[in-house]
Amino acid sequence: MEPSTTLREGVITAIQPQQRQKSRVNIFLDGEFAFGLDAEVLLRHHLKKGTTLSVDDQKHLLFEEDLKAALNRAFRLLGQRNYSEQEIRRKLGLARFHEEIIDRTIARCRELDYLDDEKFARDFVKTQLARRPQGKLRLRPALLRKGVATKLADEILGEFFASVDTARLIEEAAEKFLSRRAKTIPADKLRKRLADHLLRAGFTWDDIQRLPLWKKLGNPIDF
Repeated sequence: MEPSTTLREGVITAIQPQQRQKSRVNIFLDGEFAFGLDAEVLLRHHLKKGTTLSVDDQKHLLFEEDLKAALNRAFRLLGQRNYSEQEIRRKLGLARFHEEIIDRTIARCRELDYLDDEKFARDFVKTQLARRPQGKLRLRPALLRKGVATKLADEILGEFFASVDTARLIEEAAEKFLSRRAKTIPADKLRKRLADHLLRAGFTWDDIQRLPLWKKLGNPIDF
């Protein structure tokens, strides 16, 4: 939050509630508007008419104001769905909060267990696989786009797919595709279309070739 003018020492001569935001007040120093402030910050510092505010006092108040605003924004976002740490950083950056404010906000969210990239990554993988069968090669870049660190993404996916029946997963993906498209695609093109679909879903060519359904659909495809 930026003050209306360059900060200067002054005495509070008026504190007026804002009309549109009832939780905020306008602070006047020496008869002139200086800055807006959250009412909680006002009460916490026992500010009142006649209080003298140095430049450092005002900087501290405005820092606290920005920090509260950043925390509120982060809490609202995290109340809607899970986010990675990097996603919250990006959103706060787009809202033009300073780097120190963002760092403090992220640290507080970690303390409250609102941000946990490991938990986020595990939940993301589970949710994506519940929506549709897909392979590691699709999930990995999706995690990286979400801001999950490469090492953590690889660890989570390695652990997860070590406990998953990949053959059954790709078979499910193939069966779903064929149930929807087998009657609309010419027989001589079905095998190629299936392979393209499974590759886009993040499965490897080796996985596809081991698929029992694959052997029933005709001659091998030269990739």
